Amino acid sequence: MNSKQPALPQAFEIARPHVPPAFLVALVVIGYAILLAVPAWLASVHDGWSDPDAMMRMTEVRELLAGQGWYNMNEARLMPPLGMISHWSRYIDAPLAGMILALEPFVGRSQAELLTLNLWPPFLFLPFAAGVIAVARRFGGWTAAGCALLLTALSPQVTALFKPGDIDHHNVQAILLVWLLAGLVRADLSLRWAAFAGAMAASSLAIGMETLLAVVLAAGGLAIAWVHNGDRWRRALATFGLSLAVVTTVHFFANVGPDRWLAGACDNLSIVYVMLAGLGGFGTAVIGLVFRGRNDGVPGMLMRGGALASLACLLITLTAVFYPACLHGPYGQVDPRLGPIWLDHVSEAQSIAQTLVNQPWLIPPLYLTIFLAILFSLNALRRMPGEERYAYGIVLSIVVGSLAIGLIQLRALVGAQVVASASVGVAASLVFSRTAGRNDSSAVLSRWSWLLTAPMLWYIAVIPLEKLMNKTSPGAVDQAEASCQAVMGTALETLPKGLVVSTSNFGSFLLYRTEHAVLSAPYHRDAAGILAAQAIFASPDGAAETASVGGTYLAVCLSDPELTMIAKDSPSSLAASLIAGKAPAWLEPLTVADGTAVYRVRGAAAGSADVTGSLPALGLRDSLFD
Repeated sequence: MNSKQPALPQAFEIARPHVPPAFLVALVVIGYAILLAVPAWLASVHDGWSDPDAMMRMTEVRELLAGQGWYNMNEARLMPPLGMISHWSRYIDAPLAGMILALEPFVGRSQAELLTLNLWPPFLFLPFAAGVIAVARRFGGWTAAGCALLLTALSPQVTALFKPGDIDHHNVQAILLVWLLAGLVRADLSLRWAAFAGAMAASSLAIGMETLLAVVLAAGGLAIAWVHNGDRWRRALATFGLSLAVVTTVHFFANVGPDRWLAGACDNLSIVYVMLAGLGGFGTAVIGLVFRGRNDGVPGMLMRGGALASLACLLITLTAVFYPACLHGPYGQVDPRLGPIWLDHVSEAQSIAQTLVNQPWLIPPLYLTIFLAILFSLNALRRMPGEERYAYGIVLSIVVGSLAIGLIQLRALVGAQVVASASVGVAASLVFSRTAGRNDSSAVLSRWSWLLTAPMLWYIAVIPLEKLMNKTSPGAVDQAEASCQAVMGTALETLPKGLVVSTSNFGSFLLYRTEHAVLSAPYHRDAAGILAAQAIFASPDGAAETASVGGTYLAVCLSDPELTMIAKDSPSSLAASLIAGKAPAWLEPLTVADGTAVYRVRGAAAGSADVTGSLPALGLRDSLFD
């Protein structure tokens, strides 16, 4: 059997159309990409576009096009004069910049940016959908692929990645994740697929550490398959490990300049992960080649498991010795003071307990659907031919592991849903095969029961609960934020350059919309700026604190959750005074309208902010040898 053939019996290929299935599926995927684009099309960057990460990304792209170096990831206008070194990758900036340059001669720079915002995310849905199809077809042919695509379309948290304006890196990581899986589930059939999977894993890590968990879980699933069936999976394991080690090293030198080679950062591709991928990858390759696993039974399984456990212990020990903070994950080096004032309130960092208290209506579409997907997938695993269970187990391992992490941090559930769509698609194809030719009620219920894993159905079902418990609609919050951005942007864009003091929620917008420097933005590496903004707004007056950072202007949205939280915690604070409309005398009103207030700091010299762009020391390494 080759990798292009379905792994399950021909009976799975039910209801074949008269035209090639690939053609029909391609039409559906292209049509859905257009459907994602048209309703959400941005008429202008000031109309419904408020994603801070996307705005920061476009700011980086502009700076790259203006001549900032490939390795220079310093955002000089954020917390000047040192700035903040971004933990993002140029791999996303480059195609966006290329698209803008290609469109600019025909429509001008501003329209080229707008078209890029509108076209890039829906276009990425095409390779993403192709990856989902590739995973599902490995086990259940076109039936599984069709069901997987339907579930993907019914997963708002997944499709949101591909709507106009979302130019952050998460959609690209979703593509790499599904193609990583497509390679791994074929790794026992072809070493090229194993090498491809290793390259996809390394590329995902090069773009961002958000997929670190998924990569570890996928590698763990491959390792379990090898432990159980060493002879079949050993070459795949060795090839995957070598590819991961080599491609990670290549990406490191392509992304990180020489002055950062020894900086041990936990939140992006650094020497930390080169060490782990190198030793782990080459070590896995050696182990896979040494322990052949041919008819060695339980003793062989124990030896292979012990060898992998020993390698894992070595990697953990080295990390503990040289970079102990990274044992806590990508955010291991975050200033702990950010927790109570910012990070703990980031929605994607919430646990299931916090979600249950704050937004209980999200439990069914986010958690219950994935739990049901696991149950359906386990049932499918039980009914699969024995030789295919290991490959399908790799898929299932990511869903189970991501749900476990999602109990602690909500962010893991998007990856879980991405993989669950393919996993349940395979389970659905099994049900269709088993009930083919039957129309009794039991067969019909079984045939469509997998739709219970579709998040969209649960979102619809919990609408009454949300309306009952959620007093402020998300739409109203977004509208208020958009109104504040419009007033802020108009008031500040024509003023002489200076440093704008605002809450972190508006930092990315101000960097994108104006040429001013800003004190804070919603990024963990800007801990100094976030803490400084907190000190200003929590102070009874704030004048001395603002002067200490060289603030020129102060801009606030009176309904901003960050500002209102400070006012609630400190009723006599500057934040509370601003919300009450009682600005202190050191602030000169420039614009106070529509719930937005923009002030000039009296006595501050415009243009005084030092935005040199000089690269600061990264200051992230947390080692026993510091």
